[in-house]
Amino acid sequence: MEAKPYTLITGASAGIGKACAERLATQGKNLLLIARREERLIQLKEKLEAENEISVLAYKVDLSNISEIETFFQKIQSQQIEALINNAGFALGKESFEDYSWNDFEQMIDVNIKALTRVAQLTIPFLKKTQGHIVNLSSIAGSEAYEGGSVYCGTKAFVKMISRALRIDLAG
Repeated sequence: MEAKPYTLITGASAGIGKACAERLATQGKNLLLIARREERLIQLKEKLEAENEISVLAYKVDLSNISEIETFFQKIQSQQIEALINNAGFALGKESFEDYSWNDFEQMIDVNIKALTRVAQLTIPFLKKTQGHIVNLSSIAGSEAYEGGSVYCGTKAFVKMISRALRIDLAG
């Protein structure tokens, strides 16, 4: 009997990513969890495996670092992935554009755009084998701007648009 494939969840140690992991675990889905907070990941892994008959693989990955993402994918080459929940992302600051910290801009772009894009790109070969799915999580901020949210809103609009384009590329 072939082993059940995994659902890969980014930003799985808290918030929506954690909630997705908990819900999918109750449905018997094997999980491949990545986030930057290793202690929280390990606690979640242990809890989900104790409460459900599933396998959970947890990896500490700083998604702002593309080489860590690439190293992670090298480690999991033998795994089967049936779905990607591309969840990781965050907003920093609420200053007016001209007063924003450039470092905050870079961090949001690195995770909300670059990491999401690279993770999706590296997951697609796995998904083609399993006829799997990508779920890219955005925000209402991708459609509706708010004061002090210029770059965050822009990154979430990117997620919305790349998701539409990926659908065309992958599903026709």
